Amino acid sequence: MSIRLGFVRCLLAAAMVVSVFLSTHVVAQTPENTTSQTHPFAKRLEGIYLKYLDAARKGDVKATLALMTSEYSKTADKITPDLLQAMSRDDLDPRDSQFVGVDVAPNKTNARAVYQKLGAVTKDWSAVVFRNEGGEWKIAKLLRRSVSGTETKDALQELIRESDAFMAR
Repeated sequence: MSIRLGFVRCLLAAAMVVSVFLSTHVVAQTPENTTSQTHPFAKRLEGIYLKYLDAARKGDVKATLALMTSEYSKTADKITPDLLQAMSRDDLDPRDSQFVGVDVAPNKTNARAVYQKLGAVTKDWSAVVFRNEGGEWKIAKLLRRSVSGTETKDALQELIRESDAFMAR
């Protein structure tokens, strides 16, 4: 009887481990709107963006294009390591900017992560639009706005409007 009870306990423990793994994996895969940077989907998108920034800042064209949508891979012949490094210098880095949120298009295949850096003189926003291609989230577009003075609300709204065009595709 005690062997059977031990076996049942072992099976239950294994089932719980599998259940926890699957639930966190599924949650990370489920596109959801969130303002929490610790949400599994937000963390997943941010991880892709950080890999992109690291590869682009090193000038690694192949690694960068692997994180971009197939639409971007068509421009691979125009992308040089120097161009990548120059372009990525302007991108907001989530490690030193504030997460605003992730929103997901109704079709659940497009998502947008927004970051901001509110300095004393300038205010910067970045929108990273992601598209799910074959089950993988890839970067479809990077947009940025920088302003100084009182026009900050208009600049953020303009950034959102512009990125909406990529969210609708």
